[in-house]
Amino acid sequence: MDEFILSSSSLLSASQHQPASLQQRLQPILDNQRERWTYAIFWQTSTDDEGCIFLTWGDGFFQGTTVMKEIQGLIVENYSDSHSNIVNDAERFYVKSLAKSLSLGDGVTGKAFSTGSVVWLSGGNQLGFQNYERAREAQSHGMQTLVCIPTSNGVVELGSNVIITQNWSVVQQVKCSFESDLYGLDLVSQKYSELGTIPDDIDVLSQIQEDAQQKMTEALPISKISDSTSQFKTPKKRGRKPSIGRPNVPLINHVDAERHRREKLTRAFCKLQSVVPYASTMDRASLLSAAVLYIKELKEKVEELESKRMKMKQLEIEVKIVGEDGMIRVQSENTNYPVTRLIDVIRDLELQVHHASMSSVKNLMLQDVVVKFPGGGVITSEDALRTALVTGLEK
Repeated sequence: MDEFILSSSSLLSASQHQPASLQQRLQPILDNQRERWTYAIFWQTSTDDEGCIFLTWGDGFFQGTTVMKEIQGLIVENYSDSHSNIVNDAERFYVKSLAKSLSLGDGVTGKAFSTGSVVWLSGGNQLGFQNYERAREAQSHGMQTLVCIPTSNGVVELGSNVIITQNWSVVQQVKCSFESDLYGLDLVSQKYSELGTIPDDIDVLSQIQEDAQQKMTEALPISKISDSTSQFKTPKKRGRKPSIGRPNVPLINHVDAERHRREKLTRAFCKLQSVVPYASTMDRASLLSAAVLYIKELKEKVEELESKRMKMKQLEIEVKIVGEDGMIRVQSENTNYPVTRLIDVIRDLELQVHHASMSSVKNLMLQDVVVKFPGGGVITSEDALRTALVTGLEK
């Protein structure tokens, strides 16, 4: 099966190239999975003139059998229509995404980024009945599974024309690939070093908006920047002005802190999922519920073992065997008829009682029993007799 990578750089001007490392992150995600994924798209954050964040096409990878010319024919206006019938629905849906812009909180992709949660839709019931335009559009083009995985600076969208159940491994691979470093952080670091410091209580969302505005400005050629400076409004810094005596922290420190926090949280959930035996989904809420249930079960087992340990501590058994005779001394708590329980155990072991005595001191019961071993019996040693008595008295 032939594979091709379709990015905005292959269809637009060469000056708008995306880093090759982004394409190299998307392809292994599909290649390393057992399931048959059709495409992977990275939606990156951008801002408009008013500083509002939205998601736009960053790059993509498609697994298919068609040639690039057929795909380009859907976009280039002067391309011949003779090949348009070769392009299938999945390819058409993939190419249409090039011109898409998705707002935060609106649609399945925007919801995944704004909430920081993985959205996994599979089957016609979930795709068709969800109030998400992109999910319904994906279903109309033959998609049966749509997954949106948020990252630090965008969303990775995976699609397949077959139903794929929830799989934590693909989510973990995306997190490991895209959370290792912030995309375009070198450009952001350079700009923030020139801006100086801002108050340490600024929210992370406004920082991302300013990051995207700075990257959009640097992406333009130098001539366009000088000619259209008036078209870009400098976004106002959000947050309160620093009060007297309050230390200022560079903005990049906040971005690093947020990235490290997300990476640490992702690793913690991965470790939690590996130790909870029946956590089959990658949803964090379901994983936490399963972990709570598992902890309750462990607590009950600990309490049960602790109760048995206390009983064993109060139960003392001494055994002495001389020839065919044996002496048994049992010291236990004077509850639940200890004499009757000991006699029942001796009877079950088919031992003959020659002498028995008992005495009670406060809450302790002391019993001395002399028994005779019948010929051909199962009990032949002191350890075997002690083990049989302990097992019988603990029931």
